[in-house]
Amino acid sequence: MAKGAFSHINLAAAGSAVLSGGHCSSSLSLANLQKGAAYVSRPARWFDIGDLAATQFEWALTPPRPINLVALFFHALSFAASYRLTLRAVGGSFDDPAYQTPWTQVAPRLRDSMDLDWLNPAWWLGHEDPAKLRLYKRHLPIAVPEGTYGGGRLELDDRWNPRGVIDIGGLWLSSGFSPAMNYSRGRELGLLARDQVDEAPSGRVFPERRDPRRVLSIGLEALTDDEAYYLFDAGAQVRTTDPVLFIPDIDNPSSLVREVFPATFERPPPPKFFYSGLNTVAATFREILA
Repeated sequence: MAKGAFSHINLAAAGSAVLSGGHCSSSLSLANLQKGAAYVSRPARWFDIGDLAATQFEWALTPPRPINLVALFFHALSFAASYRLTLRAVGGSFDDPAYQTPWTQVAPRLRDSMDLDWLNPAWWLGHEDPAKLRLYKRHLPIAVPEGTYGGGRLELDDRWNPRGVIDIGGLWLSSGFSPAMNYSRGRELGLLARDQVDEAPSGRVFPERRDPRRVLSIGLEALTDDEAYYLFDAGAQVRTTDPVLFIPDIDNPSSLVREVFPATFERPPPPKFFYSGLNTVAATFREILA
């Protein structure tokens, strides 16, 4: 189990990162990956999905900053898609990368095919039940070794996508914060219903189904003064409007599907100070839906 990781500063935002490469749509360009206010309505879009040289992009950080997480928000990659991430050293090149993943399934294998029913739609790839994956907005967090990198390249292979295009709503680059002691056991994952129901005079109801909003609540204990102040300062910076990201366990594929999403604080987290090393913070993350 990996430690929970929190981040509130997106190094991919305009002004910190320069994006280039691939053959993205001119009207839905790479710049949309840096605009967090319209993840769904204004994604970056790739049309030529059969050409791997087209379905990739690069970024350069100015100045170079430490990162340990790369994430794609609101992606429309198919269940058969795969990616390869390459990071170059400061002053280095992609021909001699500092870090590179193998080609990796976007929807990771959870089960051996022989353990599934032949008619199961996940039989070939062994990923989560597609019906369950479709319940939630889809995001892709990728952990990388902590380090300072000059830039990165993300290659996407989704040539069999039935939509014929690839959409990605946002890019997140960060160096996540994890306290020395992991968050407390007992995190709570819930849904805030957003359905609208009208009732006629006769008593008949007319429901309008809307996607619920996920809510994740955690507690952190045994925090030093510096760790508690870090979370307090984060709340002062992002308030309840700017996106944050919390990943309970990046090594758990089932958790990534259900518990990882761009969010806002329900309220800026208030630390309670007892003694350095025994301070506590409670935080609630509300899902950003669009």
